[in-house]
Amino acid sequence: TYTALLPALADGEHRVGVTFTPTDRRPVAAGLTVRVDTAGPALVPGPAQVDAPLTGRPLTFSEPVDAATLAGRVGLYTADGELVAVPAVGGGSRDFTLSFPEVLAAGFYEVRVAAGVADLAGNPMPPAADPFRLGRDATAPTVVPAPLPAATREAPAGVT
Repeated sequence: TYTALLPALADGEHRVGVTFTPTDRRPVAAGLTVRVDTAGPALVPGPAQVDAPLTGRPLTFSEPVDAATLAGRVGLYTADGELVAVPAVGGGSRDFTLSFPEVLAAGFYEVRVAAGVADLAGNPMPPAADPFRLGRDATAPTVVPAPLPAATREAPAGVT
């Protein structure tokens, strides 16, 4: 058994290799790639301006997170700091979707993620926020006619 001591490696992927040369044979080489991860994930901001109606919002992290650590740590707040909703969270890895229990009114909101969300290596993320402005719903409604049943398209009996 041989042991090698390596200097501290920076975060990221590194190729570590070794060559062994027996006195009576050709050299034998082996290697592996290691990933050093000592930093927690970060929240990637979503769009700063969105238009109503809005029933959900993407929630994206800089790296995959442990979805179990996300449970109970996400809230939607008004600009005044009032809790509006605790959204349902779906998805996984880096990309999640927040589903709000009701359609939101126009205004300023902030998705807050509490401390404790961790990446797959267990590195925690500090608290983070994703503020956004929700504009009014400027889309005019459209009327879509529904086809009438065949019986109502024909003149009723006895009408002249």
